[in-house]
Amino acid sequence: MTELFQFSMTVLMSLTGLTSAVAEGNPLSALTVPFAFASFYFVDLKRFVVLPKWLAPALGAVAFGIAAIEYGVWGKEHYLLVANHLLAYLTWVILLQQKGDREYWTLMALSILQIAITSLLTFSVWFGIGLLAYVFVALWSMSIFLLFRSVNGIRASGIETSFLKRNATKFSSFAQVWSGVSRDHSEKLVTTPFYLSSVSVSGVAIFIAMLFFIFIPRIWPTARSSLAGAPVTGFSSEVRLGEIGEILENPDKVMTFQLYRADTESQLSVMDAQKYLGAEPLFRGAVLEEYRNGRWSRPELKGTMTIRANLSSAKYRFRITLEPIGTDSIFSFGNTIGALTAKRYGSINWDVFSSEIRRGEETDLDRAFSYDLFTADGPPDLWMSQMRHLQLLQRFGFDPTSRTLTPLTARRFQASLRALSTVPPELHPLEEVSRKVVGNAPSDTIAAQRIEDWFTTSGEFDYTMKLSVSDSAVDPVLDFVTNRKTGHCEYFASAMAMMLRSVGIPSRVITGFKGANVDPKTGVFTVQQLHAHAWVEAYLDGTWVTFDPTPASRDDAVHQVSEKVDIPWYHWRKMEVAWSRFSTISRESQQERVYEPLKKQALSVKTAVTELFAGRADRFKELMQFFVSPKRWFTSEGVIVASLLAMLLLACSWLVRRLLQASRSMFGLWKGRSGPSSLSRPAIAFYDRFLKILEEQKLVQAPTQTAQEFLLQVKPELLQLLPSHQHEVWIDSLVQQFYRVRFGHEQLTQDELNELDQRLNELEAGLHPVAESTR
Repeated sequence: MTELFQFSMTVLMSLTGLTSAVAEGNPLSALTVPFAFASFYFVDLKRFVVLPKWLAPALGAVAFGIAAIEYGVWGKEHYLLVANHLLAYLTWVILLQQKGDREYWTLMALSILQIAITSLLTFSVWFGIGLLAYVFVALWSMSIFLLFRSVNGIRASGIETSFLKRNATKFSSFAQVWSGVSRDHSEKLVTTPFYLSSVSVSGVAIFIAMLFFIFIPRIWPTARSSLAGAPVTGFSSEVRLGEIGEILENPDKVMTFQLYRADTESQLSVMDAQKYLGAEPLFRGAVLEEYRNGRWSRPELKGTMTIRANLSSAKYRFRITLEPIGTDSIFSFGNTIGALTAKRYGSINWDVFSSEIRRGEETDLDRAFSYDLFTADGPPDLWMSQMRHLQLLQRFGFDPTSRTLTPLTARRFQASLRALSTVPPELHPLEEVSRKVVGNAPSDTIAAQRIEDWFTTSGEFDYTMKLSVSDSAVDPVLDFVTNRKTGHCEYFASAMAMMLRSVGIPSRVITGFKGANVDPKTGVFTVQQLHAHAWVEAYLDGTWVTFDPTPASRDDAVHQVSEKVDIPWYHWRKMEVAWSRFSTISRESQQERVYEPLKKQALSVKTAVTELFAGRADRFKELMQFFVSPKRWFTSEGVIVASLLAMLLLACSWLVRRLLQASRSMFGLWKGRSGPSSLSRPAIAFYDRFLKILEEQKLVQAPTQTAQEFLLQVKPELLQLLPSHQHEVWIDSLVQQFYRVRFGHEQLTQDELNELDQRLNELEAGLHPVAESTR
């Protein structure tokens, strides 16, 4: 059993290290695997290497020192990683020691702490799988550990345990633990019943934990945090060059929409909708203005206003439903003139400076969001440029953040344009390239068009999904323009934006999506992550003009990817999204997905029962449709109902068992089977007589004591009361024979019973004078 327990702990610590390493994305914690197996072989089995006791505290201090250095280098933002590493270091130190109960308890505590920290580092479904395996292995190891301690305690007390391996298949259900716990040759304690019970307990524990997680109310405020997973460029507030290559093969749905005529509310035919949208429609998402070291970031809102739809001039209405990606940016198309939320609650804000549209802070980012977008004919910034012009004419503007009037908006807007006309020092070499491409352009518009044409039609640049850096010592944009000349759309957009700025034209990068798939039967358009795209807006003649410098080969590549989606990878991504939503469920989501369906089902059951007693079964039949409809089983409503039914069955099973136990106890009392511990064990005549003899000496076995524990307690007093120590050996033998009968289901021979009876007579006679003298 010792080797089995030590191996179980080795697997547990290895699984902890692997799970932590995968979550962190750093192989350091994975070093626990070789440490654990080396410790199992060289320290626990062979005892070749044993860390001296005096050296362990010194190594522990070194571990804390290394963690302190990491904290000083990485900063307080990485305190979780530092704590995770510290736990790994301490685990390694303990693994190299000769281990007893204290060391094993410490290892288990360190393991649990490391898993707890790991849960804060990732929302990946990999962690969910690792956590599931960890629960099973941890509960198994704990079961073996408790039995390991019990058996060691019995051995230390000197009780013979060889009887445990006899009649193993005859043990009662109460004694299955004795027939099923060890794979050692000396004792047969771990067999199939123990394996099955360990798996059952683990499954029940996971199920109960899941129910607690689902049903316990979220009383804390909802955090506006994004879901884990691959980046979504159309929503991201920050984009790293090359990032879009990570999502171009991702078929996950981002949004769906239908197109209607604003005046008649009739849905456009697929042909008319495609005619209006164009072959590759651009859906505008985040506006990125600040560039540094290969990263674009989105600025804070500078001049927001709440959108109100201008229905009088709107020509089209989009009904858009966004998936719960986790950020506040939403999409616009073409000449947008207004937007409204599809539901009563929630607001939409429009930035006058960037023309970016965002959801209000009161909306739940982890839920789908539907809104109506109103558009009109004309270029994308037509209506918004008119609104911006009116704002710039005002001497004061209202700042919604500080709720105060701010100085002239035009001054701030001009400062923003100047910032969008400068380039970082490391990109100054682009100016020479830009001047050469622009030449003697008569206007900024023609200059911008020449730069776009240079990327799309000169033949010098190629579109690719593969990343390669020709010169890592230079900025990625400069490397792209001067060396590599191949890349994704964000490289083309970034290069054009920086080249426009180098010649004094304000510009910025827009991230969103280009293209959509349509269902010809329903007219529903679907935008996927593989449609992610980046382009440029330049401020020309008082309006923002769209330029797309990415070669047309990009569109062909996207179509090829959409036709060759990796089905296993697609379903894996679905699992990741489902796990992320489940593990980060918010208060609002819990209300919508858990409590509302539960309330609905409870009301339906109440109404059905009331009508059934009134002689009407229509509602009851409608309720029963849920149980005969497989489609409804695999919904959130079905999961909740199944969980409640499982809880009800468990409660009923527990209640029935308790009632049976109570009835048996009452029946035993009624039959007159009283005496010490009679309710907790069957009657064994020689042991009951032994207890009765000791009871006359005021030595009573407590209901919670085992026979061995009771013997260890009363032996010193017996040896003082008896005239000699001749009874010590046979009293130990009596307890062993009691265990043989009680747990081994053996039958003592007549000679053994006669000998016990004689010994008990001698014990009673030896104690009788003592009892008389004390009266």
